Amino acid sequence: MFETSVTTAEINDAWGQWISGLADWEWFVTITFRDPTPRHGSNWTKPGWGQAKKAWAQFADFIMSDPPCGRWVRCFELHKWRGTPHIHGLISGVNPELNIKSARDWAYHHYGIARIDRYDPNLGAAWYITKFVHNDNFDIDFGGDFHTAPG
Repeated sequence: MFETSVTTAEINDAWGQWISGLADWEWFVTITFRDPTPRHGSNWTKPGWGQAKKAWAQFADFIMSDPPCGRWVRCFELHKWRGTPHIHGLISGVNPELNIKSARDWAYHHYGIARIDRYDPNLGAAWYITKFVHNDNFDIDFGGDFHTAPG
């Protein structure tokens, strides 16, 4: 019987290689949600998966060209100490009239700490966003036009 074992590092490397070739990525994004301000009569204490998915959709709509001609991939990881989702994403098709500072400010105002950098394929962001692909709490989603070739 032929048996093969694949390491976590090999799985992560395969995901990173695949994602890096899906688009001509422009921005690497991370969003860390702030805890909500308590409201009278509310028992909501922290952001969850639903809020994180809604936040990413709003953020992508805000920064992408109109009509959206780009692509995005976003991954969630769960903060161990807070139990809240944390977003990592790659985006192409960014609205050329929008700069990183204004996108960062918009995300901060709506959600919390946002880090947005120009994508540099040499820095490994495609590998970084999928670093927890083997975990039970990992969530990945894709959006945009993946029916055409990158570029």
